Amino acid sequence: MIKHITGACLCLITISQTVSAQELGIGLSGGLQGLKYKAGVQNSQLLPGGILDIGYTFPLGKKTGIITGITIGNYVSKMKIRDGQTFSSYQVDDVGSAFRFDVLTHGYTEQQRFLAAGIPVLFQYHTLGKTQWYINGGAKLLFPFSVKYEASADQLILSGYYPDYNIELKDLPQHGFGAVNNWKSKGGQTLKPAVTLSAATGFSFQLNNLRLYTGLYIDYGLNNIRDNASPAALVAYHPTSISNVQGNSLLKTDAVDNARMLGLGIQVRLGIPAVRHQKVQQTAPPPSTPAPIKDTMVMVKEPTPVPAIREQQQLAPTPIKAIPTATDTVIIKRPVLFGKLGQIEIPDGAKEQLDSVAAILVKYQDIKIQIIGHTCDIGSATTNMKVGAARAQAASTYLVNKGVAAERITTTSAGATQPLVPNTSEENRKKNRRVTIILQ
Repeated sequence: MIKHITGACLCLITISQTVSAQELGIGLSGGLQGLKYKAGVQNSQLLPGGILDIGYTFPLGKKTGIITGITIGNYVSKMKIRDGQTFSSYQVDDVGSAFRFDVLTHGYTEQQRFLAAGIPVLFQYHTLGKTQWYINGGAKLLFPFSVKYEASADQLILSGYYPDYNIELKDLPQHGFGAVNNWKSKGGQTLKPAVTLSAATGFSFQLNNLRLYTGLYIDYGLNNIRDNASPAALVAYHPTSISNVQGNSLLKTDAVDNARMLGLGIQVRLGIPAVRHQKVQQTAPPPSTPAPIKDTMVMVKEPTPVPAIREQQQLAPTPIKAIPTATDTVIIKRPVLFGKLGQIEIPDGAKEQLDSVAAILVKYQDIKIQIIGHTCDIGSATTNMKVGAARAQAASTYLVNKGVAAERITTTSAGATQPLVPNTSEENRKKNRRVTIILQ
């Protein structure tokens, strides 16, 4: 199973690079998760578990997308039965007589633990900006495997009631009836696939070219995943001894009717933009057709031979390097204004301008640029150089997230050394707080 999951993860990474995925994500979730069920009047208790997931986001719009992938989770639950509760089943002894087999428990505790591989399909909505709020909602299909249980009890009292004779046998160890102290048992079982409603919400933060998601999640099972095969006794009846009594999980008895998956906790996910570079195909112009040569007939006494015209082999034209138009150049070189003192995040009003620049750079793949960050004259030279560098880096990150290859961009800072206008007023200083882009 682990090999199959690893193979599926590698396939998913390959697919995310070939389809129009917005970002590849690797996440880790932790909290209380396991099986929620009732045995008699007692409810199971969820214990800490975790989920590792890898997937990708397929964008539907600027603020929406579909998340899918592969998950692998560890689920743990615990049940503690109140003292004095009896579990009954019908058995047949070694001479063929039917009887009711009763197991009276004291200090009975059982823990179930299993792994589950899953496929989520979630709709995501998020806000825009460097820090975003997000909410996910959808469903997961989970396949439990490696299901194990461990049970223990301070004491089990095994007895048999024979209705044909109206007698109850309690203290006959040689016939499988009596008290068993400090009992322990463990084993495996099967669970059916589960469908859960899943939701998550939280905030994401821009980290250079990555995005960090942190928030809360909940998974609520919609179906009963208990294997409803013929119910078994809490412990196996042995007609000749009560030593080495083998147990059965509570989930195999008819005391449990419905078992659903439930999980809630915190999650952390790292989003890696899946940047693909568009290739601009340059089509050579079709070869020109030579103009037809008109035959001229000259009447002479003796025909004059007409020189043969050698057909020249046409050479394929050399591809022309695509260069931006004058309008595109103006758009690229237009300063991106920050306005506020010390501001290093891309202003909302400048994002549309940078979107236009990114579209031009994606169109002309041979262009390389240098981004220069500038400041006004307020502050020390050292501080202004740092602010200018941060502004240039913010613009570079924005363009990379829009599909421009990072190796095509260099950044530098001019601080306050290259003002666009004199720093004689606040209005002029706002114009000097900017980044400029130079074609290389």
